[in-house]
Amino acid sequence: MKKWLLGVPAAAIVAFAVAQGSGTQYIQSFVKALSSADSIVAEYTYQPLNGARTNYSVAFAKPNKLRIDSDFQLIVADGTKVTYYDKKAKTYYSDEQSNASIAQLLSDDRVGIWAPFFGKNIETGATKVLGARKSRGVTLTGVEAQMPGGAKTVTFYFSEDGLARQAEFAFRNGANVERYLFDSKSIQIGAANEALFAFRAPQDARELSAEERMSDKWFTNLEEAKKAAKASNRLIFTDFFATWCGPCKALEAEVFTTDRFKALSKKFVFLKIDVDLQPDVMKAYGVTAMPTQMILNADGGVLKKTVGYGGPEAFYSFIEGVE
Repeated sequence: MKKWLLGVPAAAIVAFAVAQGSGTQYIQSFVKALSSADSIVAEYTYQPLNGARTNYSVAFAKPNKLRIDSDFQLIVADGTKVTYYDKKAKTYYSDEQSNASIAQLLSDDRVGIWAPFFGKNIETGATKVLGARKSRGVTLTGVEAQMPGGAKTVTFYFSEDGLARQAEFAFRNGANVERYLFDSKSIQIGAANEALFAFRAPQDARELSAEERMSDKWFTNLEEAKKAAKASNRLIFTDFFATWCGPCKALEAEVFTTDRFKALSKKFVFLKIDVDLQPDVMKAYGVTAMPTQMILNADGGVLKKTVGYGGPEAFYSFIEGVE
């Protein structure tokens, strides 16, 4: 096992092969370090610039196991199923695991920096080496990378072992730029214990029933949502969002998690479209800012639309009047 703590190396490290290399070389060295590892355990924080931090503890093991433990949720993939535990509600449920479900979990920027462990490359446009800086006594080399599409820029800060210890994510949403900070506390290579990937329900936790799950089930595929809407004679509530969008997170926390919203499942099929993962759907519906919410008929036609989030009551005035 190799263990690196930010500022306190716990073992001798191999010299970073691209210490004087290009930005792309730094990033690809990081990708190689993750993809060649058998397992990884890491602790870090993720936060909006000038906002509250969320603590994360993650573990990954080849070929297909993961654990994502945050302040609000625990997700465990054991190779056959994925279990989701809501720490606030003290409820959990499990789904069959697939490559698509793992990819979906790692599409979230809060954990996406670890995606190369499972073979996903970090595709970039132009890169620029920013030079060295000190952080808690450790020298880090900054590399700014423009991501495909032009709306996202990531600045990585690499330590001498080639690992990204810190990062800043900048997302352009219309005329606004939202920034988020990733700061690792520790990264351990080859340290994952098999017990990390076995979900054990807390004593006071409750498994959701099938009926309860249907009340807040979200589709992520438009065609599947249309089929469900036709079969149940419902409309489709569609949320176009991005994982980096602050108002999207507020809408999620203040509306989508409530019983009042879940009760709307009698009238609506719920559909989420991550605009970074499904840009074709975003363009087809003319979405240019997030969040955008639409009411669709079962054929996908737009009945009603609103852009932005102005609080719970504004949201409900939009959706509850739809017949």
